[in-house]
Amino acid sequence: MPDVLRASQELSLVRLKNAALAADVVRAREAFAVSLGLPSPAGASSKIELSAALQGLQRSCRAVPAHERSDVRAAAVAVATAERDVKSSTLAHLPTIDAVSSVVYASDTVIAIPERVNLSLNGLHTTWTVGGVLTLPLYDGGVRYGQRKESLGKLQIAQARLRRATEDATREATEAEQLIAIARERSVAARANRELAAEAARLTKFGFSNGHGTSFDLLETDRRLWIAEDDALVSEAALVSAQMIKLLVSSDCR
Repeated sequence: MPDVLRASQELSLVRLKNAALAADVVRAREAFAVSLGLPSPAGASSKIELSAALQGLQRSCRAVPAHERSDVRAAAVAVATAERDVKSSTLAHLPTIDAVSSVVYASDTVIAIPERVNLSLNGLHTTWTVGGVLTLPLYDGGVRYGQRKESLGKLQIAQARLRRATEDATREATEAEQLIAIARERSVAARANRELAAEAARLTKFGFSNGHGTSFDLLETDRRLWIAEDDALVSEAALVSAQMIKLLVSSDCR
């Protein structure tokens, strides 16, 4: 009777854990569908292996410093563009010199001028005029000053975004390294715990077969072994996931 009660208790605990895992799976499928814009919950194929996905990322991605990440480079390009806009708005306040040139051809029509007859002002058929125009911008209603202030404001915004992108890239790379270190330590501890649990289960079964221990001991060691194997699998997946995150946040993937 005690054995039946203990077995029933273990079965109830397993059912509770399975129910919690099923709820987590449902939430993960819903979040995955929302991220992809799908109308109904979806999930990845069961044939996908995290280790194979990690190897694929390693082949297609190369590690780069934080300032060479794609989002940081895009922010740097935006800053360079804003700087050119500021320079252009500043140059608009400077005087300008324009060269002008015109060529006029006069036909054979005779133009009567008192006491003389000419075909053109220089007495030739063709007149070529070359000159220069100096423009001094004095006041245009504040348009150029407004444009310069606007370009300066855009430059400050672009610089702030660049600083934020660089800080985020550095922080994410650091957090990814820490996540890998934590996941690796947990994986090592979980594997060691699984080996100890397996050895304890083996010794308990050996002792029970020789008349030592009770069925409670068998159930308890089997339960601990099951938990240790589950923790080892989860820790291995967490380590691979952390390595994938590290590649995504600190690499340039083509």
